Amino acid sequence: MSVTPIHQRKGIGSRLINAGLKLLEAGGANGCVLLGESDFSSRFGFVARQGLSLDGFPTEYFLARPFSSDCQEGKVLYHDAFTA
Repeated sequence: MSVTPIHQRKGIGSRLINAGLKLLEAGGANGCVLLGESDFSSRFGFVARQGLSLDGFPTEYFLARPFSSDCQEGKVLYHDAFTA
């Protein structure tokens, strides 16, 4: 997710992320993972979690936000579309 520089600092990114998280949770997802900076993502509840990994990336940049206390563990695989 990104916002063009001329539209940054207006809350657009935050609204998009919050809307996406609500849609995922309403759709029955157990949580959400992302690859990014914790400085920005931590305000939405994303943290590095023991037990979750993504090959080839440092754990401090691989973050998760569970939607319940039942947090999953294991290796995360992205859909093939992300390698296109």
